Amino acid sequence: MAETYSIGELARLSGSPVKTIRFYADEGLLPPSGRTPAGHRRFDETDLARLQLIRSLRELGVDLPTIKAALAGHAQLGELLGAHIRTVETRIRGLQRQLAVLRAAGDSPSPATVRRVQALARLDADERRALFDRFWDRVSGDSPSEGAARLRRLGTVDLPDDATPEQLDAWIELAELVANEDFQETTRRNAEWLPNAAKDGLDTALLQSGMEQAVKIARPMVAKDLEPDATGADAAAQALVGAYAAALGREPDRAFARWLLKMHDRHTDPRAAHYWELVGIITNRVPTPEQRREIGTYPWLIEALRALVARTP
Repeated sequence: MAETYSIGELARLSGSPVKTIRFYADEGLLPPSGRTPAGHRRFDETDLARLQLIRSLRELGVDLPTIKAALAGHAQLGELLGAHIRTVETRIRGLQRQLAVLRAAGDSPSPATVRRVQALARLDADERRALFDRFWDRVSGDSPSEGAARLRRLGTVDLPDDATPEQLDAWIELAELVANEDFQETTRRNAEWLPNAAKDGLDTALLQSGMEQAVKIARPMVAKDLEPDATGADAAAQALVGAYAAALGREPDRAFARWLLKMHDRHTDPRAAHYWELVGIITNRVPTPEQRREIGTYPWLIEALRALVARTP
């Protein structure tokens, strides 16, 4: 027969006060495994694991109804221990992150380091994730495309367990950016202008193939650090115009080129580029020279288009 404990013995083994254990039992979080003939509660090893898990969750600030719902799915000792392990791991990651911030604050005490501590203490992992979920939900709308889903995956980041002060600062700035309602709305509008301009539907296949051609022409010039108004840049700009015109069912004439440049300027927010810079700092995704050239190709094409339009009456 499995060993059982009185409420006093359970308190001694767990380090929890008898009053607290009795409260958890009365609330249904810790129902006793049995009772003595005299009606006294008896608890077993599974109850001890359950109590330890409750304590860990409470220390993380989880409310009692949430704990009760979580425990409903963990009836066996092994399941309770597994849930407890995951809870403790979460606590350790949070403490490691706080330790990194506190060390930075101790090395160079300043208002900035105090701000890091406050910002980190204010948000747990779920809340940090929710910030990005709200941002991308608003930006993507009701029917996100495959491209938007990919951007969402790449652009949803969290702090490393051993975050550096630079990464902490970048994350705080990024969190403020995604919470900015003006940036949310601007990003949504910027994502919608092209589909909205296509009266008969946007032909994404034509756009992609045309863009690939424009990039193919531009890439060697970007690699040589040639200016967007250099000889040969017009061909790349015209390929860019042709890609958008084909996708929208328009003629790639001078009027369309001017319109395309106007729409690009109207729907480009420099904060978006900064968003990805911050993501790169947090994730340590430092682009290689080749990747930098790839990243810089589209802005180069836009400047080549600008030069083309400026020369076109």
